[in-house]
Amino acid sequence: MQSNLIKELTHYCNIAVDSSAALPEETIDFYDFTLILNGTMTFYSDGQKIVLKKDDAVLLRPGTVCSREKGVSPVHYVSFNFITEPGTEIPLKTYIKKCVSGDIKKYCLYSRKTIYRRNSTQKKNATTFLTSFCLNFCRQKKQSVTTVMF
Repeated sequence: MQSNLIKELTHYCNIAVDSSAALPEETIDFYDFTLILNGTMTFYSDGQKIVLKKDDAVLLRPGTVCSREKGVSPVHYVSFNFITEPGTEIPLKTYIKKCVSGDIKKYCLYSRKTIYRRNSTQKKNATTFLTSFCLNFCRQKKQSVTTVMF
């Protein structure tokens, strides 16, 4: 497994809101990894409806046509938008049920209501967390992050 998985973290937020905003349909050119700590959130990935509940996650890959419904109830979520190193693939499913462990919740509660702007320490911490999560979750599922040779 490689440890330099993330080339660049372009967006990070950890926020609890009364309801999530709708996101219009778009084709993304980055990974979008969103964890639900409490509440529900509904995404569409290439036309497939994905209803995320507490402790679920979604991994949307570059090239995915996606959107998000406007929420109707409180939700606490953590979202990462990132670009991987060239040729790197993350072998996680798009919809990952019940993957938010106690350790992940501790980290998320520690950095609650944080939105990455230009703070280099915060960016480094979020990138380290994201890389560790992906690598550890793949290990648990006996999968590996692979580098594709071109």
